[in-house]
Amino acid sequence: MGLHPVIETIMQASREANLPAFSDGEPADARALVAAMGSARPPREIPALADIQDIEIPGAHPVLARVYTPNGEVIGTIVYMHGGGWVFGDLETSHPPAATLAAASHCRVVSVDYRLAPEHPYPAALDDVMQAVAWAGASGGPLLVGGDSAGGNLAAAATLRARTEGGPAIAGQILIYPALDPSLDTLSHRENGPLNYILSSRDMAWFWNHYAGEAAFADPLIAPALEGNLAGLPPAFIGVASHDPLRDEGLAYGEKLWAAGVDVEAHVYEGMVHGFAGFLGMVDTADKALAQMGAWALARARGAVS
Repeated sequence: MGLHPVIETIMQASREANLPAFSDGEPADARALVAAMGSARPPREIPALADIQDIEIPGAHPVLARVYTPNGEVIGTIVYMHGGGWVFGDLETSHPPAATLAAASHCRVVSVDYRLAPEHPYPAALDDVMQAVAWAGASGGPLLVGGDSAGGNLAAAATLRARTEGGPAIAGQILIYPALDPSLDTLSHRENGPLNYILSSRDMAWFWNHYAGEAAFADPLIAPALEGNLAGLPPAFIGVASHDPLRDEGLAYGEKLWAAGVDVEAHVYEGMVHGFAGFLGMVDTADKALAQMGAWALARARGAVS
């Protein structure tokens, strides 16, 4: 199947604009490019919610977060991490998917503004995430984690670290086209990596190098795909895009989780490219995907309560 017609139009416009690749410049250039692209998009409506509040989570390094509270009964909490290759992204980046997940899941969503690389390489971002997870876990009720791209990496790593550290208990993980394997050696990298549909393999290598800094790629908390023991991890929803270099590492991680006895629901969203969660309200498949993720999170949260 080819690209979704709306995605094809967006990709054609990007080619005609001759936009630089993220890896063509410095992190500041990538951040400026993303900011310019964001300002060029039409405003996107979000679902009606009971409350949206920016907070500061206390700790050794205070972490900014945005809390989305759905209308009606609140079943649980999802700690959500934005994408951006660990190099860019903020609370505005994750605003539409976080709000959509809150409404669809009937869970409070805590969107985390973690520190960015290369100024703050690993483990700064994961430390911030764990601080948010501990804070959210202390409020009681079922706790889930989720994120897209680099945020999916952080969500997966958070489940590994929570298992090692003895908590908090995590009832589910939502991994949206997660970055899990720095080897870049998959069929989807060979198929889609050179095409630069939002993300190229060269970009991904650039992101990994900025995030890891001096740390070893062999550390599963950096690259969860390298973890040899996935037993006892929380159930996972894994959603990947058909035309994404990261497609196969997300699916492979799901297969490893399943083989370890973890319940997994995996979807390949046809015609989609990396970053499709950013096209909510523009692309019907993106809307469908987030609705499915929200329904899965609601079921997991309810199951944890019963």
